[in-house]
Amino acid sequence: MSTTPVPTAAAAPTSLATAGATTGELPHAPRRSLRKLFRRMKPLHMVAVGILLLIVLSAILAPLIAPHNPTKSDLLARLTPPAWISGGDTGHLLGTDQLGRDILSRLMYGSRYSLTIAIIGTVCGVVIGAAFGMVAGFARGIIDQIVMLIVDAFISLPFIIVALAMVAVLGSSFPVLILLAVLSGFAAYTRVTRGLTLQIARQQYVLAAQSIGASRGRLLIRHILPNVTAPLIVLTTMEMGSIILMEAALSFLGFGIQPPTPAWGLMVNEGREYLHNAWWVGVFPGVAIMLLATCISLLGDLLRDILDPGTR
Repeated sequence: MSTTPVPTAAAAPTSLATAGATTGELPHAPRRSLRKLFRRMKPLHMVAVGILLLIVLSAILAPLIAPHNPTKSDLLARLTPPAWISGGDTGHLLGTDQLGRDILSRLMYGSRYSLTIAIIGTVCGVVIGAAFGMVAGFARGIIDQIVMLIVDAFISLPFIIVALAMVAVLGSSFPVLILLAVLSGFAAYTRVTRGLTLQIARQQYVLAAQSIGASRGRLLIRHILPNVTAPLIVLTTMEMGSIILMEAALSFLGFGIQPPTPAWGLMVNEGREYLHNAWWVGVFPGVAIMLLATCISLLGDLLRDILDPGTR
């Protein structure tokens, strides 16, 4: 009579290493990938990191380094051009807007709202989406069907319509914008995590852990979560740029941050009427939005090349 060998606890690490080599990610891969990140950075990536650090530091230190109060009006200095243009004032390096408010100060304070919404929305979105995706992919059956039905229904609707409807019902406020930021990436995180979980759940080391009585929670946290982290990091950088553009678009349309609070999208909207005679009012906040979203996207491409085994 032939007997089928039962995997033991000692066999799990070997299976883990074998499966990790197959999927391209090991438990220690994030540590190695961090070293690869610095080795593979090109000058363009270094410039992107420098710009991001500058924006983040200016947001954090805005109350200390901003030259003026961002909401204080000075009608005698309205539409002052940048300091390097004829008629400019060194006290207003980037000029002033139609109410005499310092544009540089408003950009510094405005970055705080954009970054806060992007960071909180991204972190909450990836945590919730990854949790739903892992549960759906591991449990399968009716739970998987319900979760994916919600995700598919959400994806089928244009998000800008959903955002405008929510703002119309709940009002325009900072918490509502964060909620929209969470919802904007929820579906993508869920779908990606579910697909990865379906693949990982069939690996030998997961089956071995199940055979020795590992609980579902342990399987999800110790075996599946580490293997979906790298793709989620890449997706997170992509979604963060989208959230920044979404917040700017809503503020531009008047459904985001409300005046006199400085917000980049709102500043672009206020400056569109002065493009012919005071272009700096709308151009500088538009450039700030472009730089922030582009730099995050560049770092996302770099992380994808490093963490995604399919691109190696």
